[in-house]
Amino acid sequence: MGQDQSTSDNVEGDFLIDGGAPENYVRMTSDRDGVVPFYHEAEQKTHIGDYGYAAKWSVISGQGVSPLSRGGHFTVYVKELNRVYIGYGSNQKGELFGDCWYLDINTLTWHFFQLSDDIVSPRTGARATLAGSKIVVYGGYKDRQYLEDLHTIDIYTGKVARVNTSGDTPGPRSAVLIAYYNKNLFVWGGYNGVWPTTLHILNTETMIWQSIDPNISGRTAIPYGKIGETYYGYGCSKSGGFVVFDAIQKSLKVIKPQGMAPRSDVMNAGMCSVDNYLFYFGGKYDENYSNVYVYDVERNTFFILPIAPDDETVSLADGEVNSEGYLMLPRRHSFTLFYNDKRRQMMACLGLPEQDVVNINVLSISDALSVIHLQSDLVRMFDVKKY
Repeated sequence: MGQDQSTSDNVEGDFLIDGGAPENYVRMTSDRDGVVPFYHEAEQKTHIGDYGYAAKWSVISGQGVSPLSRGGHFTVYVKELNRVYIGYGSNQKGELFGDCWYLDINTLTWHFFQLSDDIVSPRTGARATLAGSKIVVYGGYKDRQYLEDLHTIDIYTGKVARVNTSGDTPGPRSAVLIAYYNKNLFVWGGYNGVWPTTLHILNTETMIWQSIDPNISGRTAIPYGKIGETYYGYGCSKSGGFVVFDAIQKSLKVIKPQGMAPRSDVMNAGMCSVDNYLFYFGGKYDENYSNVYVYDVERNTFFILPIAPDDETVSLADGEVNSEGYLMLPRRHSFTLFYNDKRRQMMACLGLPEQDVVNINVLSISDALSVIHLQSDLVRMFDVKKY
């Protein structure tokens, strides 16, 4: 199965990459409540700072024929199969894709995943989550219309099935936060010309939607990481803060982080969870490079992750060293990001700007993670009032 098997349509406008909201259009709300983001201008240096530890950056090629370069696709990690599934999306020419692929994390080999039965139309901005053996996909954007169809993809067979529901449905929208827990499907946020704020909950036994008003502003195209049954989303907001969704309590709130916080008005960045930390970088912005940020959930604090090149596949010249001595990575947005627990590596692929070859950017964090854990333990030991 090759790249020419990707199904594509065409849409107008280069702002539709991740489903509707213009790339330079973020949620305008209140002031930042005194939170000062840490995003100093880069000053090109020839060496990185000595922080005592660093994640190792490298670039590798996956095996097999890869999917075409794209953004606006869904990403779902299936732990039991050690696979990352990606599907749909669009490129910078406005071509829409309706195909699905998976990356075997054990071998780093790409596989075309043949869909069958009730296949949906190509689209961008669809979002998905895993429910048992099914990838559950909601919404998207095509032909200047927002979509509201809910469908599933079997992770073993590729069979697609439409899901009929009733009640207070989320309606058409793209780039939502979607989650599944205890036979409930949750949909929040996204974009459909306005910023939906209501949390919609589907009981998957009765197939009836209900809704809750969490009384917080909506956001779209935010990356989010999961720790336990709590989801943390960041970005697409002038007011800043994490959107925190508790699937057990069925509640949403906003918390203001401390420390070296990244810009909050960036869309389509990448985030993944490792232990009790969230790693965040990239996103659509008018700077060419990005720091890698780490958020300590227990301490509610951001800090910057020191990066060092492997000097084999990449060098300092492939990134940019800022005035504080941190190596910043080439900025990308709308990409796939996941954590390979066995290798202790974060891996990023696809996304935009487009690449002629779909390589995999790797951050090896084994040594860095040990130091981060040790530092957090020391802080807890001495911060007796909090811990």
